Amino acid sequence: KNKKKNKGIASVIEKIAQERIIKVLTKYLNDMNNRIRELRSQIENIDKQISKLYKEIEGSPCYHLTAVMVHDGKNASQGHYWAYINRTQHSFATNSSTSIREGG
Repeated sequence: KNKKKNKGIASVIEKIAQERIIKVLTKYLNDMNNRIRELRSQIENIDKQISKLYKEIEGSPCYHLTAVMVHDGKNASQGHYWAYINRTQHSFATNSSTSIREGG
Protein backbone atom coordinates (compact mmCIF):
# COMPACT_ATOMS: atom_id res chain seq x y z
CA LYS A 1 0.00 0.00 0.00
CA ASN A 2 2.81 2.45 0.89
CA LYS A 3 4.71 1.60 -2.30
CA LYS A 4 1.65 2.42 -4.40
CA LYS A 5 1.14 5.65 -2.47
CA ASN A 6 4.82 6.60 -2.90
CA LYS A 7 4.63 5.84 -6.64
CA GLY A 8 1.56 8.04 -6.92
CA ILE A 9 3.27 10.90 -5.06
CA ALA A 10 6.41 10.52 -7.18
CA SER A 11 4.29 10.59 -10.31
CA VAL A 12 2.55 13.78 -9.18
CA ILE A 13 5.88 15.41 -8.24
CA GLU A 14 7.35 14.43 -11.61
CA LYS A 15 4.36 15.88 -13.45
CA ILE A 16 4.59 19.14 -11.48
CA ALA A 17 8.34 19.33 -12.16
CA GLN A 18 7.79 18.77 -15.87
CA GLU A 19 5.09 21.47 -15.98
CA ARG A 20 7.39 23.93 -14.20
CA ILE A 21 10.28 23.12 -16.52
CA ILE A 22 8.02 23.60 -19.54
CA LYS A 23 6.77 26.91 -18.11
CA VAL A 24 10.31 28.18 -17.44
CA LEU A 25 11.55 27.09 -20.86
CA THR A 26 8.53 28.63 -22.60
CA LYS A 27 9.16 31.95 -20.82
CA TYR A 28 12.85 31.76 -21.77
CA LEU A 29 11.94 31.05 -25.40
CA ASN A 30 9.51 34.00 -25.48
CA ASP A 31 12.12 36.29 -23.90
CA MET A 32 14.73 35.21 -26.45
CA ASN A 33 12.32 35.71 -29.36
CA ASN A 34 11.52 39.22 -28.08
CA ARG A 35 15.24 39.99 -27.78
CA ILE A 36 15.84 38.70 -31.31
CA ARG A 37 13.07 41.00 -32.60
CA GLU A 38 14.63 43.96 -30.76
CA LEU A 39 18.08 43.20 -32.19
CA ARG A 40 16.71 42.82 -35.72
CA SER A 41 14.97 46.17 -35.35
CA GLN A 42 18.20 47.76 -34.14
CA ILE A 43 20.12 46.25 -37.07
CA GLU A 44 17.48 47.56 -39.49
CA ASN A 45 17.79 51.06 -38.00
CA ILE A 46 21.59 50.95 -38.24
CA ASP A 47 21.35 49.80 -41.88
CA LYS A 48 19.02 52.73 -42.62
CA GLN A 49 21.43 55.17 -40.98
CA ILE A 50 24.38 53.78 -42.96
CA SER A 51 22.40 53.98 -46.21
CA LYS A 52 21.45 57.58 -45.42
CA LEU A 53 25.10 58.49 -44.80
CA TYR A 54 26.20 56.93 -48.08
CA LYS A 55 23.44 58.72 -49.98
CA GLU A 56 24.58 62.03 -48.49
CA ILE A 57 28.15 61.58 -49.76
CA GLU A 58 27.22 59.85 -53.01
CA GLY A 59 28.39 61.83 -56.02
CA SER A 60 30.50 64.26 -54.01
CA PRO A 61 34.23 63.74 -53.68
CA CYS A 62 35.40 62.41 -50.35
CA TYR A 63 38.61 64.41 -50.63
CA HIS A 64 40.42 66.76 -52.97
CA LEU A 65 44.01 65.85 -53.69
CA THR A 66 46.18 68.96 -53.46
CA ALA A 67 49.70 67.57 -53.44
CA VAL A 68 51.82 64.43 -53.51
CA MET A 69 55.31 64.09 -52.03
CA VAL A 70 57.65 61.63 -53.73
CA HIS A 71 61.00 60.46 -52.41
CA ASP A 72 63.76 58.66 -54.31
CA GLY A 73 66.68 57.53 -52.19
CA LYS A 74 68.11 55.00 -49.74
CA ASN A 75 66.48 56.56 -46.65
CA ALA A 76 64.70 59.73 -45.52
CA SER A 77 67.92 61.69 -45.05
CA GLN A 78 69.42 60.70 -48.42
CA GLY A 79 67.94 61.05 -51.85
CA HIS A 80 65.71 63.49 -53.66
CA TYR A 81 62.18 64.76 -52.93
CA TRP A 82 59.58 65.99 -55.42
CA ALA A 83 56.31 67.71 -54.64
CA TYR A 84 53.53 67.52 -57.23
CA ILE A 85 51.10 70.31 -56.36
CA ASN A 86 47.61 70.56 -57.84
CA ARG A 87 47.07 74.28 -58.36
CA THR A 88 43.84 73.96 -60.37
CA GLN A 89 41.99 71.10 -61.99
CA HIS A 90 44.08 71.41 -65.15
CA SER A 91 47.42 72.66 -63.85
CA PHE A 92 50.08 71.32 -61.54
CA ALA A 93 53.55 72.34 -60.47
CA THR A 94 56.54 70.12 -59.86
CA ASN A 95 58.81 71.32 -57.09
CA SER A 96 62.15 69.67 -56.47
CA SER A 97 65.18 70.87 -54.64
CA THR A 98 66.73 71.91 -57.97
CA SER A 99 63.85 73.49 -59.91
CA ILE A 100 60.18 74.50 -60.03
CA ARG A 101 58.27 73.68 -63.20
CA GLU A 102 54.67 74.52 -64.16
CA GLY A 103 52.77 71.92 -66.16
CA GLY A 104 49.37 71.21 -67.63
